[in-house]
Amino acid sequence: MSGGNAPATARIQPKKQTLEDAYSPPANFLEIDILDPQTHGVAKKRYTDYEVRMRTNLPVFKVKESSVRRRYSDFEWLRSELERDSKIVVPPLPGKALKRQLPFRADDGIFEDEFIEERRKGLEQFINKVAGHPLAQNEKCLHMFLQEPVIDKNYVPGKIRKVLVDNSAQNKSSETATRSERTPIGTSSLNQSSNAITGSEVTGTGPLSVYQQRIALGQLQYDSHQLSIVQNLEELHHELQSFSPSKPPSFISKAFGFGQRTEEKPPKGLYLYGNVGTGKTMLMDLFFKHCKVRRKQRVHFNRFMLDVHKRVHAVKKTMPSGRDVKKNQSYDPILPVAREISEETWLLCFDEFQVTDIADAVILKKLFTELFNNDVVVVATSNRAPEDLYKNGLQRGNFLPFIDVLKSYCKVLPLDSGIDYRMECLPSAGKIYFIKPEGNADEDLDKIFKELSEEEGKDVEPRVLTILGRQLKLPVTCGRVLDATFDAMCKQALGAIDYLEISKEFDTVILRDIPRMSLFNKSEARRFITMIDTLYDNQVRLVCSAEASPKELFGAGQISQRDHEANMNLMDDLGIQQKSDLAQASIFTGEEELFAFERTVSRLAEMQTEEYWNLRKTLAQHSNSEDTNHRDNS
Repeated sequence: MSGGNAPATARIQPKKQTLEDAYSPPANFLEIDILDPQTHGVAKKRYTDYEVRMRTNLPVFKVKESSVRRRYSDFEWLRSELERDSKIVVPPLPGKALKRQLPFRADDGIFEDEFIEERRKGLEQFINKVAGHPLAQNEKCLHMFLQEPVIDKNYVPGKIRKVLVDNSAQNKSSETATRSERTPIGTSSLNQSSNAITGSEVTGTGPLSVYQQRIALGQLQYDSHQLSIVQNLEELHHELQSFSPSKPPSFISKAFGFGQRTEEKPPKGLYLYGNVGTGKTMLMDLFFKHCKVRRKQRVHFNRFMLDVHKRVHAVKKTMPSGRDVKKNQSYDPILPVAREISEETWLLCFDEFQVTDIADAVILKKLFTELFNNDVVVVATSNRAPEDLYKNGLQRGNFLPFIDVLKSYCKVLPLDSGIDYRMECLPSAGKIYFIKPEGNADEDLDKIFKELSEEEGKDVEPRVLTILGRQLKLPVTCGRVLDATFDAMCKQALGAIDYLEISKEFDTVILRDIPRMSLFNKSEARRFITMIDTLYDNQVRLVCSAEASPKELFGAGQISQRDHEANMNLMDDLGIQQKSDLAQASIFTGEEELFAFERTVSRLAEMQTEEYWNLRKTLAQHSNSEDTNHRDNS
């Protein structure tokens, strides 16, 4: 109890409600009505649309009252956009009523008044559920659907922010000014270097601006070689904003001679090459993330080529089995596959552009010529200059024309600062990479697997993955954790597609008993390289035990008798003399494995860092915090 001087607790007197308060719209309201159905057209072009009328006072909506007309396919578009870009569970639409659309019905089918009214009610329930969700209210597609007379289906997906942008921009500028006032002595050279960035305007959303900000925040260190690359990426970023790919002319247009393309040529893409760990992938990802192109794809080159071969196989299966081969000699499945890819995306960003497979080498010129003809823009990273791609590869003469095609459509830029930034990140020593001669590695891995299994909260059990009709048996798994040996993963006949499926199913892979490798076990080394590339590209965590440190895992040595015999058999099949120049192709000498293992060593070092290990957790926390912010702001 407090002293006698404490003031008495006063009762709060509620404000009396007036008639105006009682009958005025509520503080926050959103009303959407679907009404006035109208049927248009005849026969197959007949359809019904509805008026979508909205009234609201929610601050997130710029227009408080709107009226637009929408048909059923527009509602389907909205639903698919929300399913892809938002985090809400999208309710179903009223059914398509296929039985009512049969062409042989004697009545009006789908255009009966009873069905139209039934559908109107279903669409009204759907749009009110969707628009009433706080997270959906931040989606551009919903605003466009409710307020724009015409839906632009080539729009750039994103979030609608409340009217705080100007304030936040002012705050950012004031923060920048404050930061510049507090710049410590000794950073003037960095600031001068950052201020010297010229050649294109810094917009605040392009890769150049973001790169500058990361340097200022200390997230990146200044690198003049990287800066030169970013300037080129920024230039391409601006060119893509004003470019739209042309549509290929139809058969009739070509036949009558008026189907020539009159649109401007697409901007040149970029091919970035250099030593491992110099930041090529980081810069390309920076560009990809902030590029406003909607139909874009960022993919590891191996994964892209696997998809191409799958598509080619599917196209071939559609051809009649009893066809006359002589009459179909001109048929080429690469062309329809390239056109299909061009329709899906017109900005392709490739990580680790490399050619080691003769099956890839044979089709690359035709594939990319068709992609470029369809206005596809390519940005790629590689450890090799274009002239060194498929170096000493089998039948390389057939591959060489592709190099000229690539250089015609992509600006070639080297990135060689002499620094491997991955190796500069100190690994968490003794935490997730265990050297067997230095301790009881198996016991350490058992403890880690037990901890991860407890986090998963599931039973330890075997699992079988079905991949292209084959079964890949994994004896020890727990939820999203896989425990396997090097022999099981790299001595078996596995390839990139198997490692890709593993990356989809598991967040963490424990790999036991990695041996020292040389050309003696070249096949195992090649699979190990492919596996590490795939796990790294998909940000899968790796815990492993090995006979030596990453740098000491691979040496030259001599090829095994088994590989020697396999090489001889292959040479015989291809008619290659043992002492000829073709016998020195990288497929026989192992040169490609020696080169690629430098990248593997660099990636193994980065995969040991705490930053890499926590990457998935950080992304999940960021996603959860975004959800919370949306709920708080709604």
